[in-house]
Amino acid sequence: MSDRDSVASVDERSNLEEEIPLTEEEAASRDAFVASVRELYDAGTPFFTKEMIQLAQDQVDQIAEGSISPEKVDRLGFDGKMHSQCFPPSFFTKIEDEILFPIVGYNSFESLTMLPPNRLGDNLFISVRISGLYRSINELPDISQDDARCAFDKCFDLWEQGEEWADLKERIRPHLSRLPVTIDKIIGFGLGVLTTETRCNVDNEWVKRCSEQHALMLTLAKMFREHTGNSVKCFAQDPAYSNTCKDILGKRGVDIVHGDTGFLLVDENSIVLSFSPNVPVRQVIADLTRPAMMVCNLISKPTRTEWRRCGGVSVSPYTTDPVSPRVMALKEGYIELPINTVVSLGESAVYIRDEKTSKPPQAQGTSS
Repeated sequence: MSDRDSVASVDERSNLEEEIPLTEEEAASRDAFVASVRELYDAGTPFFTKEMIQLAQDQVDQIAEGSISPEKVDRLGFDGKMHSQCFPPSFFTKIEDEILFPIVGYNSFESLTMLPPNRLGDNLFISVRISGLYRSINELPDISQDDARCAFDKCFDLWEQGEEWADLKERIRPHLSRLPVTIDKIIGFGLGVLTTETRCNVDNEWVKRCSEQHALMLTLAKMFREHTGNSVKCFAQDPAYSNTCKDILGKRGVDIVHGDTGFLLVDENSIVLSFSPNVPVRQVIADLTRPAMMVCNLISKPTRTEWRRCGGVSVSPYTTDPVSPRVMALKEGYIELPINTVVSLGESAVYIRDEKTSKPPQAQGTSS
């Protein structure tokens, strides 16, 4: 889910709470927790595993269908233990004109170790958790299914025939021989919805951004099919997809994965696409595997490490998809091709795995 989507996570909303200074005992407890998290991280303990994600997705499904209560669910922590995550009995329910429904949530390394100055945190060694997403109940769709499909088709044609894709394709082409001919899938994470603020206006900045990111996935798949002669399947994961989005992409041959199971598909024969998502996609990938190629936001060392106050609100020094030390280490195994010509992709790059320097992720033999 992109950071400009109209839906907001529960955790984003809670950041607006009024801050209350911590007691000395609370501050000491928080500092001890952060030190323990850093110790596990420095020891190479994976913070994200396929087992954690599958368990969380199973429980999200069970909460949604009412087969288990959200009042207490057990999460698998990165310390190897089960931890209880508690919700009020009516947590996932209608709130005025919105409904909160369960989704898989993620705690980045930064969110566990760079807490706001006056915030205690829950002191749980949980990186994959149950979260919630708000959706409007009564809001009418911005656009009909036929108009949305027409708008995307037009944007796709402009992308496929345009200079931006031609330039990007020519940048990738000299490196195709480095990539395995066994590439068989492209997985897009949080590429955005195709039915919000559209009104058939392909010149709308947000429409163009979401449409071109999906178009990139489709044209990359075509490029690699032609290069390898093999089938290259497209998958997309975004909890904000409407049924119209799913229909449009499905007719283009894109499989919409269930929940967060797109992460379970990623392997060394995959291409990963993700731009400014609302979850730490790159950190998850860094713990799970080394995909053949990634197209994502530029991986660079963070320049800010301290929280600051702005307009009475605490402003985080990291984004929703921050660059952790492991993401920086992941970059070392790839050839970086910065993208300077595609406005809708932001400050991004193509990362092509270098077989001579790429190493497998740490400690994944028994946990994925």
